[in-house]
Amino acid sequence: MKCWRVIAVPERTFIHNAFPTNGLEVFVMSTATEDKAKGAANKAAGKVKEAAGKATNSGKTEAKGKAQQAKGEVQKGKGEAKDSQKKKH
Repeated sequence: MKCWRVIAVPERTFIHNAFPTNGLEVFVMSTATEDKAKGAANKAAGKVKEAAGKATNSGKTEAKGKAQQAKGEVQKGKGEAKDSQKKKH
């Protein structure tokens, strides 16, 4: 019986075959819907973090929130670009 271990890293998912350890790696691309959902989640989390930074008068936390919102915008745009490519073909 084979056992699979999935390792998720930003924008990539690797599936490693645990038995035997032959170094098998499979790259699985994220879908447009996943990218848009991750983008929306990052934007929402960034807004909360930015608000917490303002409430606690922490410029560092506020800046991290703004950066996370920007990351969410990029992820959302990536998903929309994938959608538009699908529609063209």
